[in-house]
Amino acid sequence: MRPRRRPKEKLKAVLRDYEDGLKGRSDETVATNRCLCETHILPLAGSYQLRDLRAEDIDRWLEGRAKVLSTSSLGKLHSALNRSIKRAMARDKVKRNVVELCSIWG
Repeated sequence: MRPRRRPKEKLKAVLRDYEDGLKGRSDETVATNRCLCETHILPLAGSYQLRDLRAEDIDRWLEGRAKVLSTSSLGKLHSALNRSIKRAMARDKVKRNVVELCSIWG
């Protein structure tokens, strides 16, 4: 019975990695996303407590980032921040995801 469990466990691990965004991305994509997050999201995160973050704060932040980033990069930032807040919700760090209330399209 053990040999059947191993493939099932591996599949679960692969699915978890995929859901966490760890699979299916090229090294270049990972590097680009890391750079965008370190340059733009981490400074924002350092100035707020997650539970105090409001949709207005995100809107203001997106407006400021729109002045220096392409629409594609802005979308990537929004997506990365949205995923991060969803993970914080799953760990009971915040009660709601205010990023989902905001759009890069104004």
